[in-house]
Amino acid sequence: MPGWSHTAPLTAARLARLVWRKRAPESGAPPPSERGWIGGDEAAALLTELTGAVPALGAGLGGAVPWVEIDGLVVACGVPVAVGPREVEGLDGAYRRHGDAVLREAAGREETVLSLEATVADGEPGFDLLWFGPAERYLVRGARLEIEDLFARVVAPVDRGWLERELVRRRRVDRGVLSEIEPADGGVQGSVEVRRADELVGAGWDDPERLIGCRETVGRVRRDGMRLVVTLEGGEEVAGEIVPQPEGWETVFDEGLPWRRLWCRREGDRIVYGAEPVADPRDGGVRTRWAFDLASDLLRLGDG
Repeated sequence: MPGWSHTAPLTAARLARLVWRKRAPESGAPPPSERGWIGGDEAAALLTELTGAVPALGAGLGGAVPWVEIDGLVVACGVPVAVGPREVEGLDGAYRRHGDAVLREAAGREETVLSLEATVADGEPGFDLLWFGPAERYLVRGARLEIEDLFARVVAPVDRGWLERELVRRRRVDRGVLSEIEPADGGVQGSVEVRRADELVGAGWDDPERLIGCRETVGRVRRDGMRLVVTLEGGEEVAGEIVPQPEGWETVFDEGLPWRRLWCRREGDRIVYGAEPVADPRDGGVRTRWAFDLASDLLRLGDG
């Protein structure tokens, strides 16, 4: 890719424009600059081509991640910005370097996305595809599609048709990137989750009657044993069954409108509040609306 700048921010931006496939490309595939994606060991080779440096291997995303350091900034595959000790806004969240770790804040939590000195990822599942949108990160992991932005996390089943539209038609990526990607078998349900520090969430998050009652579109919530009846602002009633969960609860609604499930649980020092909406959560508008509604419920609970 002649003419590409070797400065850290521009190198990171170039990498972020490419789809990263964990598997190597098939024999005879066009070069990455033509097909719009990199696979296997090409990630390390591309870093060398862009920077002239030999990449080190760190651990993240369930495997080894090549990275280099340029002028005190870390540039790595799977990280959309050049990262130093100061927090910097990436496409999908905020990044900073802390010691030998690159930290990423997204979907209401900060976690290590890359360990610079390790070569084996600790407990995190691997991925099949990774790419960045205007304000989010996409991961395909087996039958699951995971979408994260600064505020929310979406899980949805892998759909070949959707991937074709997003990657091949819209981004003009060579369709070889989807070889060996299998559609979901129906075991993954679409969901949206937000997270908030537990000290910022008021008492009552573990009471579905109280938390669901914080929603602006809900007029009244009535509990009868393990049944919950929600009266929406237009007068329509929806009913569901409360199912206790470890560190929280889940409510499964009979009719599935406007949601099939709502749940809330503690996860470390965070409260996780989620929904399985009827609308497709992969849609950016749906994701944004649900993230806003869920976060607003938690805020109102804290204000109350």
